[in-house]
Amino acid sequence: GSFEIILLVNAPEKKVGSKAWQATLGEIKRAKKDFPGLQLRYVTTGLPADQARIGNIRKIVTDLALLRQRDAGISDDILLLSNDADNQGLSSGYVDSYRKYFDQNPNKDGAVGNLRFDPQAHVRFPELAVKEELATFIDQAGFQHGNACLFGSNSVMKSSIYAGIGGYPTSKRRGEQEWTGNAIRKLRQSRETLGFVSDALLTTSSRRGVTTLLSGSREQVAFGDVEAERKMRDYKISELSMFDYSNEQGVATLQGKIETILQHIIDGYERGEQLGSKEAPYYKNNIGKLGIRYRVDGEGKIKIIDMSAFISRQQRMQQLIKAGDRDIAKVYEAV
Repeated sequence: GSFEIILLVNAPEKKVGSKAWQATLGEIKRAKKDFPGLQLRYVTTGLPADQARIGNIRKIVTDLALLRQRDAGISDDILLLSNDADNQGLSSGYVDSYRKYFDQNPNKDGAVGNLRFDPQAHVRFPELAVKEELATFIDQAGFQHGNACLFGSNSVMKSSIYAGIGGYPTSKRRGEQEWTGNAIRKLRQSRETLGFVSDALLTTSSRRGVTTLLSGSREQVAFGDVEAERKMRDYKISELSMFDYSNEQGVATLQGKIETILQHIIDGYERGEQLGSKEAPYYKNNIGKLGIRYRVDGEGKIKIIDMSAFISRQQRMQQLIKAGDRDIAKVYEAV
């Protein structure tokens, strides 16, 4: 085939061979049996605790891809596509969209895809939908104007540029993809070397956002927070009740929460971007994509004028999820 999947099955040294380890290998073997045409490779390792860093883990598996490239005698670039384990679904043309992008843009060294968050969480916590979706829209507006960065959960780079920067930094415990994007730009001395592929849609888990919301914290649950991450894994989001839009008081309360969230997000951007007005087209347009229209009162506070389009989209997402489609990426494609 034109692509293959490379998996690194890793565990602490003492847990190699455990039930969880064997269960993971069992799922890989089942996938190979159920999909015989799938080019699926895997390697196992038990890393010492002082080497169990995401930069090191990502480097091992990506270096293996380059080794496979060399052993296969492939002299042209291969595309190194990176996902996380908790993606919830892909668009039907996901891989092809990246391939077509680089065929049409041979000057690009890497690209970030259309990373969206789990509708399963958004139909239950609409205030989280506003927060995550608005951040996505604002990020992608920057990506489309030459300010793309790379995400470990949905991005790709050419094998030649990966080798050119020396691979992933093994010391990184987080942010290794951001480091990689900056290293590529520095090597090329250009911001235009990275692109954005809107058709490469991938939905990722919102468990971290849900955990943060339920904890009442404004700060996102940090990677490495053991207790918070234990709670995060225990949440079964799909079993929680969906938001009831027929409850007028609940909708009124939600509107107040959304106004606070929008105020907080724009205030944060204004400290850096300084567009000069909370009603700047940049904010209005991106918030409008959510289906929300607002004004700013005399005290500089955001007041929602209309969020009926947001509610209608949320209700449509609820209907699609209740219908039982397991490919969650199709929910975004349908709404």
